[in-house]
Amino acid sequence: MYTHCMELGISLLTVSHRPSLWQYHNFILQYDGQGGYVFTKLDAERRLALQEERQVLEHKLAEIPKIEQRLEDLRNLINERDVGKTGGEEIVKA
Repeated sequence: MYTHCMELGISLLTVSHRPSLWQYHNFILQYDGQGGYVFTKLDAERRLALQEERQVLEHKLAEIPKIEQRLEDLRNLINERDVGKTGGEEIVKA
């Protein structure tokens, strides 16, 4: 539908949040939630790449608490092992 309208010289204004449709658009109107907006040329490839990078980073950030907990668990296990080797004297490594 988008392609056919473009071939006929018809301009469309669409409301979409689906990145899969970005390829059919030339401009983007983005509201900031504070009463402002930005209207710019849309580089769909670049925007998709940035979105994918953001998703990867958000996933990594979400994993940080699990990684921190595992690190603490490993430190505790190592400390328990070292306490046994030193005859009860606690060794703390940070």
